[in-house]
Amino acid sequence: MKTGEIWAVTFLDHVEDSKKPLKFEVFGRVMRVGKRSVTLASWDYVAGKGRDRGNIKTFCIVQSCILDAQRLRVD
Repeated sequence: MKTGEIWAVTFLDHVEDSKKPLKFEVFGRVMRVGKRSVTLASWDYVAGKGRDRGNIKTFCIVQSCILDAQRLRVD
C-alpha cells in the first residue's frame, strides 16, 4: 500500500454490547501508512491539492484488524 493509491479494505471493528466484532469495508485513497495503522480518505477530491481539506472523510484502520485489502487504482 502506498500513498495516493485507491484501495478497498475489509476489516474487523469493535461493537458495543456484542460478543463478536463486525466486518466493515471502506474504499478510499491511502493518506498514510504507519507501523500499526493505515489511513484512507473515502471522500476525497480527485485533484487532491489546493482544496478545502475539511470536506475529506478519513478512516484510520489498525493493520492487525485488516482481513483483506485490494488495490483498485493508482493515481
